[in-house]
Amino acid sequence: MKGNNSLNVCPNCGAEVKNGSLFCDTCGTRLSGERDIPENIQNEVEQEQVEESNKEPAFKIPSLDDRKYKPEKLSSKEKKKLSIIAAIIILIVVCGVFFLNKFFVSERTAINWFEEAGYHLSGPMPSEYSKEWYDKILDKIDGLSPSFFERTDSYERMGYTSNYSYAETMISYYIGMWDDAKSAIKIAEKVDGKMLLAYSKSDIADALERSGKTNEAIIWYEKSIDAYSTELKFTNDKDSKAIKESRVLSLMIKVGDCYIKMNNKGEAKKCYEKAVDRIERFMIDNPNNNIILCEMCEEIAKAFDRCEESNLAVKWYEKTVNLLIEESDNTRKEQVEPKKRTERSIIDNMISIGKCYAKINDNESSNKWYQTALERLEKCKEEFPNDNYYFSSEEFDKLRDLIK
Repeated sequence: MKGNNSLNVCPNCGAEVKNGSLFCDTCGTRLSGERDIPENIQNEVEQEQVEESNKEPAFKIPSLDDRKYKPEKLSSKEKKKLSIIAAIIILIVVCGVFFLNKFFVSERTAINWFEEAGYHLSGPMPSEYSKEWYDKILDKIDGLSPSFFERTDSYERMGYTSNYSYAETMISYYIGMWDDAKSAIKIAEKVDGKMLLAYSKSDIADALERSGKTNEAIIWYEKSIDAYSTELKFTNDKDSKAIKESRVLSLMIKVGDCYIKMNNKGEAKKCYEKAVDRIERFMIDNPNNNIILCEMCEEIAKAFDRCEESNLAVKWYEKTVNLLIEESDNTRKEQVEPKKRTERSIIDNMISIGKCYAKINDNESSNKWYQTALERLEKCKEEFPNDNYYFSSEEFDKLRDLIK
């Protein structure tokens, strides 16, 4: 078989294989014989192997010396640059800590300050110590959430329990005790959109008006009107609604009074006319609520009087008198003090009507009302002979001097 040039036998399985095969086609055994390769091809293969071995490997495993970190030396310019960056980072950190300490405070700490102020409010010197603690809260107001001021203050103050929010309590003291509208405004603006604060806003407006800041007062009166108007939408109790309506009317009149102070009677009159529309709507909705109606009519009458609209003032004073007489007639005999107050109001409004007529030189109508007031005063003196508070002898003399 060895002499056959074309076939050989596999030493493993005995199968015939071609001459020059490196592996048996049947069992895969490597054969000892080698393929005859031409000399020129063999030389080329050997040359390629030499060249391949001389090539640099694609990846070289670094030696231990190469693995050691060798830091590069920095130039003086680079060192200076790094020093500046480090200084800036330190400055930012310091400023951040200062900012947090200056403007932010934990809510628990702020509550403790509020409670401390409440403790001093019930003490002998509330003005000095309570303001100190409220001011602490005000200094950190930017770091407090509006929800802090929505908390209910349930501390007992001077014999009664307060159920107002933190915001309302603080504003009431800043205005009522320290006449500090600026601080009160900071609190009101902090919770604007979260709390209505209708009454507190009117307090702020009053304080601004007293200090001569009339334009600012108008803004806050209008804010209060808007807040009360919103409250009215959600108020179902008839008596509560009537009180809030009365409050809105008073605020509208105060806006008009501010315009009078600014010598703008035109705008003042517009405000009073809007108030009249509100009163007329109230009369339709609450025809039997004479007490609130009397207050409203008297307020608008006095407003027109201040605006030198005497004819309109007379109209509303007369409405007031008629309502008061009806109220007096319905007062029971045992209700002595209410009866006296109502009669005194009737007489005062009659005198105001007489003065309005005097301003427009209608002396006949003026004297008529003065005389009517005098007769009512004499009747009251007969009914309450020992009363010298509501119906004193000096009142008789003043009335007689007015009659021409």
